[in-house]
Amino acid sequence: MKPYFTARRFSVAVGSCVLILLTAAFRSLFFPNPCVKYMATVFSPSRPVVNPILRPVEDRTPHPACSACFTMATTDQAGRHQIYEKMPSGEIIPRHIPNPAPLRLGEVREEFDEDTGEAVWYIGHQRYVGPTDEEPISDEFPVPKIELLRIKTRHEKEICALPNIGGFGIGPRGLFVSFNPHYAESADRVPREIEGVPVEVVVSDTLGLGEVYDRIPHPACPNCFTIARYCSGGRYQIFERMLVEGKEVIISRQIPNPAPLRPGEVREEFDKATGGEPVWYIEYQAYVGPTDEEPFSDKCPVPQIELQRIQWRHMDGIFGVPGVHGFGIGARGFSVSITPEHTENTALIPPTLEGIPVEVEVSSMARLL
Repeated sequence: MKPYFTARRFSVAVGSCVLILLTAAFRSLFFPNPCVKYMATVFSPSRPVVNPILRPVEDRTPHPACSACFTMATTDQAGRHQIYEKMPSGEIIPRHIPNPAPLRLGEVREEFDEDTGEAVWYIGHQRYVGPTDEEPISDEFPVPKIELLRIKTRHEKEICALPNIGGFGIGPRGLFVSFNPHYAESADRVPREIEGVPVEVVVSDTLGLGEVYDRIPHPACPNCFTIARYCSGGRYQIFERMLVEGKEVIISRQIPNPAPLRPGEVREEFDKATGGEPVWYIEYQAYVGPTDEEPFSDKCPVPQIELQRIQWRHMDGIFGVPGVHGFGIGARGFSVSITPEHTENTALIPPTLEGIPVEVEVSSMARLL
């Protein structure tokens, strides 16, 4: 068995908010947000990530979940069981519905979660607890989550074009648009209803990862914690809190925190496909490759987590340069993307950040799916 994700692949997914977040997106209350102002991307120096959405059409295998649903024939094991839906406008959205893989030798799957008593279901071998996207988003707003996602996707371009948008997502009472407190005056431009769905304006400088009293300290670092009220998977994901000029920033850590073994479960210690690299786990999810505490690359031998901390400390300054639309971590240090119309502003971008080189790339803003 080849583990589903490498550590670098997962980092890209989390950081960019552009690629499909198969696990993290569905564990949180809200869907991933494609127009987050601060797009903190992480690029793999050695293992390029291929977005399954961008694969050739001939790789798509129709799936009976809906007339426009499909899976990807040539992706890894997890990808072959993830269901996607193509909208009439061409956008591809991930579905959050069961599509289990065949049982492994000796594997026993739980039907109900011991902690919550809720039904357990699977995408591939990944375990989920709670409603699928075909069930109501909440008691307060009894509309299927997938219908809200379709509405959100249809209007992302116009909402994301509004100035100073911090986020556009799905919440328990419909849709929400978030703003940093510095830009709260822009909230007046947001429509209060989209296709009959209420739109809530949220002014916040945090990521909304649970109230403070839901956070359980974790010994991985002095400011690390897990979230008590998340579904099964979320309770094992480690987060780190840091303060940047008085504002709270939450970083998702990529370090081991395995769940107890299930009855009959056997976990691999080394990955045969990569020549015996160690396998580590967050909950039941297997990962191959370095954790965020190891050097990011040979050309930039700094732990990935330290690069992320530096990145967040300088996020406001970099995105304050007109024309900057991307700020990521690359094989040689930091990478900043600026539009061709603003190349004269490259002089405003520092050549290094806390000793880490900064490369500037001139590129147009990509269309986000």
